[in-house]
Amino acid sequence: MAASARTRVLTTYKKLLRLGQTWQAKVPKETIVEQNYIQQETKKLFRENMPIKSSTEILERLREAEARYQN
Repeated sequence: MAASARTRVLTTYKKLLRLGQTWQAKVPKETIVEQNYIQQETKKLFRENMPIKSSTEILERLREAEARYQN
């Protein structure tokens, strides 16, 4: 993986984990549940995608992750 792609992956990973820490649910009682879900799902998906070596596939997965962050 190119250095710039690695940096982008790590930056996106950190953004999503921080989002999980600061997330506020629409229903306040659900905030902790949703925060935990975001953090667990982020870790799970990034671990599952770790073996990917294809640059195009890495960039596609990054776009998916960044889209989740944007929504």
